[in-house]
Amino acid sequence: MREICVLGAGTAALAFIERIKAKSPQQKIRLIDNKSYYFNKKEFISNLSLGGYFDLRNWAQGKGIEFIQDSVERINPTRKKIYFKENDSIDFDVLVVATGLKSKKLPMKGEHREGFFYLSQMRPAEVKDLLKVSCEATVYASTVLGCRLALALNSLGKEVKIVAEGWDFFAQDLERIVAFLQDKGMPVYRDCVIEEAIGEAQVKAVKISPLKVFSSQLVFVDSGLLPNNDFFQDGINIHDIFFTNYENLYFLGDVNCKNISNEFFFQYNHEEAKKQGAVLADFVLEGTLAFFERKVIEEQVKKDVIEQILGESEVKL
Repeated sequence: MREICVLGAGTAALAFIERIKAKSPQQKIRLIDNKSYYFNKKEFISNLSLGGYFDLRNWAQGKGIEFIQDSVERINPTRKKIYFKENDSIDFDVLVVATGLKSKKLPMKGEHREGFFYLSQMRPAEVKDLLKVSCEATVYASTVLGCRLALALNSLGKEVKIVAEGWDFFAQDLERIVAFLQDKGMPVYRDCVIEEAIGEAQVKAVKISPLKVFSSQLVFVDSGLLPNNDFFQDGINIHDIFFTNYENLYFLGDVNCKNISNEFFFQYNHEEAKKQGAVLADFVLEGTLAFFERKVIEEQVKKDVIEQILGESEVKL
């Protein structure tokens, strides 16, 4: 079979590769990612632990696949060509795009300073190092992910302030959530935005609007997420989850979720990514029907998640 290029080394991509190699050990695969490591992002956000962290190059070598660590600048789907920031361009026969999600950029100043992180750009080792020398953190939270991160920071003894522009997704539980967070010593600035992360090389303070300035060595921005797929020269249309308007070009995992910008709970993403990987692998290898239907987060599940945040019960799914 022709070589398979996999762009992105997240949960969905690795599940896809594992399935391919289990069924066809000799299949040639080329894995591309701008990071040298894998980690479970949801777990890191929830408890700042590095469970599941491993080196991608060693993992790829153990699977007998080629690993390219580089940033993709653009893809020409018509010519079937990938252009990199550092390496020479390469051609592809079959391309699986599993690049996940990127944070929505907000009009904030100071994002270039050390200590400022959009959730999708958190580098675990750097965050861990900065946590050792930082006592104050600010979290801009627009989804459950930001709330989980604030709680994780609080559990480490950090002084945490939360900026929230709108938490309508908490519905009737909003006041309970706010009271709970404030009781844990985390002020919640509602209907506010971060204007600037102030400092020189490093973040030293945060300016929010309506006007207030407070010291903070870390800023984490949970601004909501979008599919990370803006490196294509030509327009890409996705249909039936995996398939596109180009032959042998597939989208896998969160990157194929058109409605991700309306997601606030992110309860099923990790497990669904692994299931998608297996489904698409079976199709690419065997032509098996590639049907996948996402779970709809029901109201009871949302309530369970909220109760988990409040520490009153475990989520039962």
